[in-house]
Amino acid sequence: MAMTVFAGLDLGNIQAQALSGDSLKNADTEAILEDMGLGWNLGNSLDANEGSGLSTETSWGNPKVTKALIDKVKSLGFNTVRVPVSWGKHVSGDNYTIDSAWLARVKEVVDYCYANDMYVVLNIHHDTKSSANASGNGYYPTSSAYATSEKFVSSVWSQVADYFKDYDYHLIFETLNEPRLIGTSYEWWFNKWNIPSTVNDAIGCINKLNQKAVDTIRATGSNNSGRLIMCPGYDASIDGATVSGFKIPTDISGNKNRIAVSIHAYSPYNFAMNIDTSKGATSTYSSSIKKELKDIFSTLKSSFRDKGIPVVIGEFGTSDKNNTAERVKWATDYTAFAKENNIPCILWDNNAFAKYQNGSIVPNSEYHGYINRTNNTVTSPAKDVIEALMKPYESAASKADLSCTSGFSMVVGESRSIGARSSTSGAVITYASKTPSICTVDGNGNVTALKTGIGYVTVTVSADGHDSVSKDVQVTISKKSLNNAALKLAETSYVYDSYAKTPAATVTLDGKVLAAGKDYTLSYKNNVNVGTATVTATGIGDYTGYTAKNFTISKRSMAGGRVSTVSSVAFTRGYITPSVNVNVNGRTLIKGTDYTASYSNNKNVGTATVTVYAKGNYSGSLSTTFDIMPAKQEIQKLETRYKGFYIDWAQKGSATGYDLEYSTNADMSGAASKHLTANKPDTMTISGLTGNKTYYIRVRSYTEVNGRTLYGDWSDVKSIKTANTNITKAKVSGISTKAFTGKAIKQNVKVTYNGKTLKNGTDYTVSYSNNKKVGKATVKITGKGKYGGVIKKTFKINPAKQKIQKLTAKSKGFYIDFVQKQSATGYELQYSTSSKFSGAKKVTIKNKKTDKKTVTKLKANKKYYVRVRSYTVVKGTKYYGAWSAAKRVTTKR
Repeated sequence: MAMTVFAGLDLGNIQAQALSGDSLKNADTEAILEDMGLGWNLGNSLDANEGSGLSTETSWGNPKVTKALIDKVKSLGFNTVRVPVSWGKHVSGDNYTIDSAWLARVKEVVDYCYANDMYVVLNIHHDTKSSANASGNGYYPTSSAYATSEKFVSSVWSQVADYFKDYDYHLIFETLNEPRLIGTSYEWWFNKWNIPSTVNDAIGCINKLNQKAVDTIRATGSNNSGRLIMCPGYDASIDGATVSGFKIPTDISGNKNRIAVSIHAYSPYNFAMNIDTSKGATSTYSSSIKKELKDIFSTLKSSFRDKGIPVVIGEFGTSDKNNTAERVKWATDYTAFAKENNIPCILWDNNAFAKYQNGSIVPNSEYHGYINRTNNTVTSPAKDVIEALMKPYESAASKADLSCTSGFSMVVGESRSIGARSSTSGAVITYASKTPSICTVDGNGNVTALKTGIGYVTVTVSADGHDSVSKDVQVTISKKSLNNAALKLAETSYVYDSYAKTPAATVTLDGKVLAAGKDYTLSYKNNVNVGTATVTATGIGDYTGYTAKNFTISKRSMAGGRVSTVSSVAFTRGYITPSVNVNVNGRTLIKGTDYTASYSNNKNVGTATVTVYAKGNYSGSLSTTFDIMPAKQEIQKLETRYKGFYIDWAQKGSATGYDLEYSTNADMSGAASKHLTANKPDTMTISGLTGNKTYYIRVRSYTEVNGRTLYGDWSDVKSIKTANTNITKAKVSGISTKAFTGKAIKQNVKVTYNGKTLKNGTDYTVSYSNNKKVGKATVKITGKGKYGGVIKKTFKINPAKQKIQKLTAKSKGFYIDFVQKQSATGYELQYSTSSKFSGAKKVTIKNKKTDKKTVTKLKANKKYYVRVRSYTVVKGTKYYGAWSAAKRVTTKR
């Protein structure tokens, strides 16, 4: 009986999706493993990691991968392609963002395989770093480097898995490639019966990295929720996977045996890779070598296959030692043992072929070339080895040829043909929908899309003398696009009013008016402020995509609006800018957003103007005025006087005059007033009042501008009690002429009234003016308490007494040096033969800086008495200081 062979299976949701055919019933993992069959490794291409950018693909000398190469692989009977990929050179930033061009290139190669209905294994390949502290992007399985390692692995897998999540079950992920402690003595081998602590640590880290990768892949959803994932142990060896410390990752609930153990088995090593005969290398496939190979598969069987755990040998092969016949024997047994245990094997091909020198092979453990990628040809001995590897997978009957797409996309309501064909003579092609609620198919392969979702149509080709072949075609049915729909708006222009504009809209597609809320939703953008707003209808239900229409919002004029501010404000000497309130169309506008304010005539007392200029959503301008009033007055001094008072207030430069009020009532009722019509004076003495009476006083400024009189605020009210006794009748003593000291000079003032000595601070106060410099000083005695009035007395401050610093005899004369006085205008020098200075001669020095003088033409050998004084001229009056002490000098001949 002819058997049914499935060229393509789409498991979709693996828990629920069943495959056709009794032999693949329930779509279990074993069916996938069997269908993978014998595979081929695209070695040293996308895993090459020298150079940068897309050029890394050819950096190890292999040509760029083409579809023709993958077609050749398929023609040789391989049904799986492992695509090793290195990612470290193609990521950037702290989150290891993969270069989009590199992802696209990987996808291109994957699609070459999918076009041939082949399985594909994608992994993280040469991204193991050379040490825990090595630079570059990648991972290293030690605790010290685990945090960065996990971030790299999870970041890469989150991006790769998401990128390929909608690919069907033909795509398989392999978490890591040969994770190991590079650069240590345990890189490729360790004693599994006495495991070093560093290796134990690495095994634990590998377990965690595998689990993190699985969790990350599953989390991306879609077909990744049940995709087959391969996980290696330490260095992907059999020992690394069978030590007690290795843990297969925990899978999500519902998945059964979807985690496969990934093994690399260039075995037996002495035959397959070892070229050092002193260390056991052999080119002969002896019975002992065969037994060793059989034991390896027995270990995989007992450790995993007997427990239902999938195993995939991701890499295997033998280096060419010019021993083709022996390699053919090995190949026949290797795949036979593998197929017996349903273990897919993937042949390593690095495009490296044996080199010969003087007729002898140059030994090398890396001669794993099978398909010459320069011309996509296969020659012996590679051809012989491949044919031997294929023997266990050959069936008695040939398969019928079936050529058709693996999937396509449609929109709801569309119909299209699958386009399947067969070159097999007498072939009959039949079609059956596995998801009739999503799509139907007729006898000619015409598919009709009923609703959105993913459907499947099974295409089967049958022919006498051939095994029938079936393929599941995935039909992705999407919604109708609104991209070409017409959108009509009820209103297309508005005037800004601060509210969102949401014009009613009608959407029409292919002559049909669509229903809002059922077929589309409306959204609005930029629909509040002035400018171009957009209405977007976005498809829902059976529709996708969107269509959009613009409408305009124009500026609102300020005309008819209102601007207000304070009616008046006090003069400050600076520019005055009171805040304003602007209201247009019932809305209070925002300064800086809706308008700017400009002021004029806003410094001096008078009428100022504020103008607001629209901006943003408004146009035009509005203005108003406000008054700048004289500043509030301030009483600076208030003194009692005999039956009156003295007041000094602040002189206001902007004032035309002042008003003064005084009253015996605190509320200023019944006040008398004085109206001053000049800016100065700013003082006044009021007399003729009742003695010993309290009066309340206040003052204000006024300014006349453009025919208007503007009044400032009254000062704070101050009170004072008038005196009943006139202190000006008192006698004052203790005032005398003083000498300059450089400091303020005071007098010992004594005031008596009718024989009574008055008390300073109780009955009067004393103040001084001009009492520091040489000249005329004033003492002011101001009555206090029951005494009122002011007495002013003056006294002189003369220059300080001089001092002769040096006096020396000269021939018929003398030299004098005296103190220079900064307060002096000049100096007078006297000399006489009499100690009483009778008949003295005088020398006047008019430069205050000349403090030295030589006097000549005197009598020789004569005694002279000498003295000096300073003088200061103040306002035309000359003030003399005291003479210095006299000194004598005897002239020389």
